[in-house]
Amino acid sequence: MLPLQSDHKTLQDLHSRVYKGADMPTLISRVFMNGNSQAVRIPQEFRLDTSRVEIYRNADGDLVLHPVATERGATLLKALQAFDPNFADLLLADRQDAPPMQDRF
Repeated sequence: MLPLQSDHKTLQDLHSRVYKGADMPTLISRVFMNGNSQAVRIPQEFRLDTSRVEIYRNADGDLVLHPVATERGATLLKALQAFDPNFADLLLADRQDAPPMQDRF
């Protein structure tokens, strides 16, 4: 067990091991005002690949950020728009020509 010393690095290591697991880095960042909002500079190692986050405080009072998924299905709809307008009709025609389903016991 780590000794509880007043050394900042030792306490930071203990916090990292207890709350985040030994492999997760801990960094200090800057809090600043951006207009009327308080903001936190997110270091490059923690950059988020999203434009929106869900934010809340957990039971311990820690501030937690979760990336919000982009509009679900948007990528699929965009991909479907690339198909020929008759694509759905061709699929339906192919199904109509298929042999009937077999009864299985």
